Amino acid sequence: MKRSPVSSDIFKLPLQSDVANVIRISPGSIVTEHVIRRVYQDEDHNFTVNPMIDVVKLAVIERHGKKNTIGLGLVENFHLKNGAIASSIAHDSHNIIVVGSNDEDMKIAVNKVIEMDGGIALASEGLIKGKLPLKIAGLMSDLPMERVSENLNQLRLQAKTTLGIPEGLEPFMTLSFLALPVIPELKLTDQGYFDVLKFKHIDVDVK
Repeated sequence: MKRSPVSSDIFKLPLQSDVANVIRISPGSIVTEHVIRRVYQDEDHNFTVNPMIDVVKLAVIERHGKKNTIGLGLVENFHLKNGAIASSIAHDSHNIIVVGSNDEDMKIAVNKVIEMDGGIALASEGLIKGKLPLKIAGLMSDLPMERVSENLNQLRLQAKTTLGIPEGLEPFMTLSFLALPVIPELKLTDQGYFDVLKFKHIDVDVK
């Protein structure tokens, strides 16, 4: 894990208008849809979450010490509220990926993953609500299988009870494939959105 702790400022997402390209997920599938949605902006024209609309922020942060880059995007149908989930399992480059309803919890979850030298972390209301260290390349645990299974089940429970993730949506597996830019239609890398069908990077703004 060759990444310094991050600040919440890196998650600011300025938009030229209130119309944006969005990744729409489907439960049980790693295939996503590319949709266009009307979203909300604050007074500085940065994206802000509206609790009445199921669109939250997504980020992929380079963690191999090569470029120090970050890609920002939006995701629909994750049903996440009041918190964030970060993970160093992000196929295939395995950067840090984080989904969240606010920048502060995204920062806290990402920094816990960095502190653990890889893993999964769940944050809400400024606190870590669950974690699973993955010290072997940020992908595998050195703990007994039973401990890992117990920790993962606790994380799933927290994701549902604290963040509102519904039954039928596997939050950690779903999150891990949102960075895989060979599976249609739209994915997010540390370089930004990648439109798999057009085979090119695109902006969050609709142009």
